[in-house]
Amino acid sequence: MRKKGGMELSINAIVILIIAMVVLGIGILFIRGMFAKAQVTTFKALTSQETTNPASADRPLIADREVTISNTNPTATLAVSVYNTGTSPATDIKINISNCIASSTGTDVTSSISFTPVTDAAVPSNQFSSFQTVIGMKKNATAYPFSAGDSIVCNLKSGSATNSNLNLSTSVVIRVQSAG
Repeated sequence: MRKKGGMELSINAIVILIIAMVVLGIGILFIRGMFAKAQVTTFKALTSQETTNPASADRPLIADREVTISNTNPTATLAVSVYNTGTSPATDIKINISNCIASSTGTDVTSSISFTPVTDAAVPSNQFSSFQTVIGMKKNATAYPFSAGDSIVCNLKSGSATNSNLNLSTSVVIRVQSAG
């Protein structure tokens, strides 16, 4: 009798262990799916930020007036908003920078500025669209080219081949602060 009872206990333990593993697997898949959904939602929330003052018919190109960078954080997110005053949607808007002048030297330092251009963006007619891009300083061979206290004024330009009303410009100031 003892041997039969021991065998039943062993089979019951194995069945319970298998059921526990299946429940654990299902639980892990459920939690993994929830984290994936949360990640997508968080990404959408972070990338859909708009400028504090969205573009309007009176001011068709708006960007953050000032961004701050440092040697420890050499890039910053720049919010740009474009208003399409045209009667048809624009699907070929490009946004880029030029003429970045450093206050310390008075020279054009555009080649030392990193900027992620906006290309082929779409803006519906009589509406605005907001975009996020990254701006900062490029690292030279061993160090960053700007020191604390520098400020760089860059010309931000939007352009469209199909809608000349969207060929606009504004300025952005990049402030370089100390790393601490």
